Amino acid sequence: MEKELLFFVSTVGQIYSFLIFFRIILSWVPTKANALTYFVSDVTDPILMLCRRFIPAIAGIDFSPILALFLVDFLVYIASNLIINIF
Repeated sequence: MEKELLFFVSTVGQIYSFLIFFRIILSWVPTKANALTYFVSDVTDPILMLCRRFIPAIAGIDFSPILALFLVDFLVYIASNLIINIF
């Protein structure tokens, strides 16, 4: 049970990190709005909006994805340690 939970938490963290990276790439490349871009925006907006409250854009550069990636990694670390200590 422990291995499955650890795998699940790790996989969810990796997928979310990938979506944040994909969002960064989408912001650099001019694309038409489609279902994929709306999905990525809808999924990543909550954490990015939270991070933007603490790190505003500097000279037009948004550093919130960096904080979001650290936050996702930290949450995966905390969740993994909780799973290990509980089971």
